[in-house]
Amino acid sequence: MNLSQEDDIINNEGLEKSTSIASTVTNRNNVPFIQNNEQILTNAGSNFDIDTIKNANALYDGRFFKLISIDSNSKIKTECQLCVPKTTHRASTTATSNLKRHLKTFHKNSLQDYEKYKQEKALKKRKTTSILHDSTIHGISIVDENTSNVGDKKKTPQRQQRTLCLSSVESSKNTIKFVSQDNFNQRIVNFVVNGLHSLSIVDEKDFKNLFNDFGVEVFSRRTLDRKIDDHYLLSVEKIKCFLSQHQYVCTTTDIWSMKSRSFIGVTAHVLNDKDFNRISTVLACTRFPGVHSFNRIAEILHSIHLMYDLPVSKIVATVTDNGANFVKAFKEFGIQNNNESEYDEFNEEEVLQFVDVQSDAENNSLDPDAQYTNATLAYHQRCATHTLNLIASSDINKCIKNNTALKRLHHPALAKCTLLWNASGRPKSAETIYSILGFKLSYPCVIRWNSLYDSLCLIIKAKEKLNSVFESLGSNTQFKSYALEYLSDYIDIVKPISIALDKLQGEQNCYYGQLIPTLFALKIKYKKMLVLSSMPGSMTPTENRSLDRILNIRPQTSLVSDILVSLKKRFKNYYEVIL
Repeated sequence: MNLSQEDDIINNEGLEKSTSIASTVTNRNNVPFIQNNEQILTNAGSNFDIDTIKNANALYDGRFFKLISIDSNSKIKTECQLCVPKTTHRASTTATSNLKRHLKTFHKNSLQDYEKYKQEKALKKRKTTSILHDSTIHGISIVDENTSNVGDKKKTPQRQQRTLCLSSVESSKNTIKFVSQDNFNQRIVNFVVNGLHSLSIVDEKDFKNLFNDFGVEVFSRRTLDRKIDDHYLLSVEKIKCFLSQHQYVCTTTDIWSMKSRSFIGVTAHVLNDKDFNRISTVLACTRFPGVHSFNRIAEILHSIHLMYDLPVSKIVATVTDNGANFVKAFKEFGIQNNNESEYDEFNEEEVLQFVDVQSDAENNSLDPDAQYTNATLAYHQRCATHTLNLIASSDINKCIKNNTALKRLHHPALAKCTLLWNASGRPKSAETIYSILGFKLSYPCVIRWNSLYDSLCLIIKAKEKLNSVFESLGSNTQFKSYALEYLSDYIDIVKPISIALDKLQGEQNCYYGQLIPTLFALKIKYKKMLVLSSMPGSMTPTENRSLDRILNIRPQTSLVSDILVSLKKRFKNYYEVIL
């Protein structure tokens, strides 16, 4: 085996560390194969000369460092070709960080030249390897003139000639852009952060192998951790610069709990001066320790606003849900809004919180007034979608609770629906339901009223088959005709609210120009239900039958009246805009 000649090595330009060099070795059948770089380094002290080792790495191939010697432990001695006089440095075939450090310290301009030179060598090696691979795939043999026999006599060794397929030649003409190591590092950070990947992915062997032939190195998890911190600080500065270019900003905030841990999220929104499109960005998504008291909410929200240089004068409003803690926080520390008192007579949504007494006692956060804060908040704007959600859930439930006739109809009907929803969550029962109905039933989400409406629509869609479903499940429960009629009436009554919620829950196109017409349309629809019920002669026969089913001296009539009252009270400030 002779590797002394450079022409016997296919692409003797290798990659550093994890990359492999392609060396052409002729076996007994005169078939060249690629030998791994690690094998060459292992046998460096025995069968391979020093030229093979130096060609395995662009750093000490003679342009920046010259390889002088190598011992049996793969320790190398190099000589810097840029220093005057020349200096010697020691390294390893698998770790050359001290050589790079020398370039960075004493030859700063040469470090960038090294990165470019390394990628050029990697590109040259990748092209050669790709050509060999494509030739094998297309069944094209590689003709080696050095080993071809003519009359049992070998020709004089000459430069190798290979036949390539057309696709291989075309693929080599593609434009390939060089990517610096710093650019590659930033792409890895963006990949992990934007994709919410685990930090340990950079330590996985297969992930590193993706970039073996690209002349770049994948950093460690510890380095990734530091780079993510730097990426966060840079992102904060970019957001601050972006927000400083706009005169007015609207913020939103919310608090939620998951697996005994609480979080607070804050977003900022501005309007583009050219097309008035909404531009949104995230300001914070962080842990919320302790109890969700109004003063702690004000303190944390105020600190987030200060972090991004957002004074109260610049924030036109902060949008939250109708939680009592948010309401009190803005009542105590926010700029007073004359319309805020219109909602105070309603029982706002409270969230039950289980608090670690010992840890909160140490932080003096159990008592809402234990810590005084000088936080200042902007105007408080309640989320219109969440307010409509409360009308469809909380206010309607109060109406049902206070109406005995409605309660006798509503609760038994919903209990039977719950039996079907629970059964649809079990694999065997779900298969039975699907075989009869032809579709799956969806279980309503507690915090999204629209999901209850959608789930009830699916049940009414197959009302003729519901009793068959109960029989197949081995249950004695049966839907009575009046229960199905009530559910149909309930769906017809709350349908306008459901449509309005679907429109107002958008992320891009929900403005006051859409909210106010939607609220007025709701008010008009429910007024029409009440007016037409008292004037049957003014309705068409079809319209008369539909409203008669809903409002013909039935308990459901009170639902329409209570919904209309709730709309007027909860959105009084919007309805007064036109007056």
